[in-house]
Amino acid sequence: MRVLVYLHEVNQTDIRTGGRLIENATYVDIGRKLTDGCIWAYNSFPSGIMPEDLRVTDACPTFKKCDWKTPTSTDWNKYDPVPGVKAGNSDYLLRPEAIESVFVLYRITGNEEYREDAWRMFNAIMNSTSTEYGNSAVTHVDFPNEMQKRNSMESFWLAETLKYFYLIFSPPDFISLDEYVFNTEAHPFRLTRPA
Repeated sequence: MRVLVYLHEVNQTDIRTGGRLIENATYVDIGRKLTDGCIWAYNSFPSGIMPEDLRVTDACPTFKKCDWKTPTSTDWNKYDPVPGVKAGNSDYLLRPEAIESVFVLYRITGNEEYREDAWRMFNAIMNSTSTEYGNSAVTHVDFPNEMQKRNSMESFWLAETLKYFYLIFSPPDFISLDEYVFNTEAHPFRLTRPA
């Protein structure tokens, strides 16, 4: 059996914030598991970056147990990948969804581990994507020796991804999720309260 996982495409923010709003811990827990899956994917690839899509088979014991915080292996090489885990599309396009999820979960739970995860993610991304004038999408996050910069930087890198990295390291009351909601382009809008 082969499972195709697009962790960064699932609207994890809606699940978590909705669960918090209606005080349903089950929804918050589902969002946590999805976010931990993204963190696991970042930690599992030798570049420290999650690919555009991730293919997981039943040969992956860690995935079956949902032990997201522990990568299955840190000893990657071209001929011995993590058992049962492969990048379907091994590019990284500087997308915001994973760090957005980590940011929201950190703000909801207050768990400092999520800041540590975000710092590892940030450093891995910067180490692989930095250029003289910005950051570039990259290929082959699964094999860093083959990684190449694509000479492209999507606008969401500046508009969203870096904003969420900034916010996760800001004080929790800065653009508080109790007072603001973010639209799909990461713009904060103040919530209105009934009179």
